[in-house]
Formats: sequence, structure tokens, C-alpha cells
Amino acid sequence: MYQGSTLHFGLLIVATIVPLGLVRPVYQRQNQPGATGLLFMIFGASLYEFMLMGNIITENVTLWFITANISMLATTILTVGWFLLVTEYIGILDIDQQIYYTITGYTILTQLAVWTHPLHNLAWLRLDSLTGTESFPQATGLIVSYLSSFEYLLVFLSLGLLAREAITSTGLRQKQAGAIFAGIIPGVVFFLADDVGLVEIDLTPLGVVGAVLIVTWALLYADFLDIVPIGRQRAVD
Repeated sequence: MYQGSTLHFGLLIVATIVPLGLVRPVYQRQNQPGATGLLFMIFGASLYEFMLMGNIITENVTLWFITANISMLATTILTVGWFLLVTEYIGILDIDQQIYYTITGYTILTQLAVWTHPLHNLAWLRLDSLTGTESFPQATGLIVSYLSSFEYLLVFLSLGLLAREAITSTGLRQKQAGAIFAGIIPGVVFFLADDVGLVEIDLTPLGVVGAVLIVTWALLYADFLDIVPIGRQRAVD
């Protein structure tokens, strides 16, 4: 079993359940800019935290392998969701069928890479060298490292775009873009700190819950999904 306290396990339970509370209100507004990406993020975040719980309670290498691979699926969904949310929110991307095809193709390729690990031993450490007690970052192999680097690139690219939006916008939209940016930062920092082994306990659940609460506020009270970029509005007009 990966070392984790009762408090840590409790945080994972909260972080698994809380994002799902956003599904209904966001789905009801799925035609608004950013809503599709937010739905991806909700499911990805919830699935990732659920897999972390599996990582804590299992001491079986086969179960570890399954939870590790599904956790990669979850991070892919979460990362792609964040990228879609930002790019659609700021008006540089319209989500169409081709986008879904691209996302599906990328997801299938990444999952094939990790599920075929026993054939090439490049995704994780060799299975016969694992005990089933490792955290996911402790067993990262070449393929997972490359995939993680690419997804970090998407995250930081999105943050850069959102920061530019916050700087160049004014009024309510500037506050909303700033709130979204600030809300995601703790999750990124905690995730990165755990990924490189800077902390003994994964604080990502706290970052996820914080991000969900801030985005909930922005969605239900500040109505950031109702306000569109000037460029998009002009195109509509």
C-alpha cells in the first residue's frame, strides 16, 4: 500500500465526489464557451482522485498497473479539458467534430502505449521490479515521462493564454479570467510537487477541491460562461 494517512484518504474521497456536483449545472449550459472543457475537467479530476484511492489501498502489482493506467487516462482527460476550456473561453477555438476526433485519437494512442507496457517495458518500471506499494510518480517510465511533459506543456500554454486574457481584458471579464487562473494554480503546483517528489504526501486533492470551488463560484455567481470574448461576439454579429 502506498503510504498515505487517513486524512489523505479522506481528502481523496472529498476530491472524488465534489467535482461531480458540477456536472448537472455545467451540462445544462453546455453550449456556453468553456462548458465542454469544464465537463472534461470534472470527470478527469474525479477519476484521477478515485485512482489515487486505489493506489493507496492496493498492494497487488496487477491492480497497481490497472490503477496507474487509468490514472493516465484521467490526467489526459483533465489536461485536455483544461486546454479546451481556456481556448474556447478566450475565443481561439470552436469545438467541433474534428476536435473530438483528435482528442479520441490522442487518448487511444496514449492508452495503447501504457496498456502494452508488458511488451516494451517503457511506460512504467518493469512490473517484476514493482511491489505494488509505489506512488505513480515513483514508477514512471520513458513513455509516461514524455506524455506527462507534453500534458504539462498544454497546461502551461493554457495558463499563458489565460494570463494574457486577464491582462488585456477589463472589468468583469478580467476578474473572471483572473479567478480561473488563480483557481487552477494550486492544483498545478501541488501536482507538480508530487510528480517530482518534493512532498511526502500528495496535496493535489486540496488543489482540485479549491479549483472546483472557485470555478463553481465563477460559473454560478460571476457567470463567466455567459460572457464571450469581443472577437467571438464580433464574429457572431
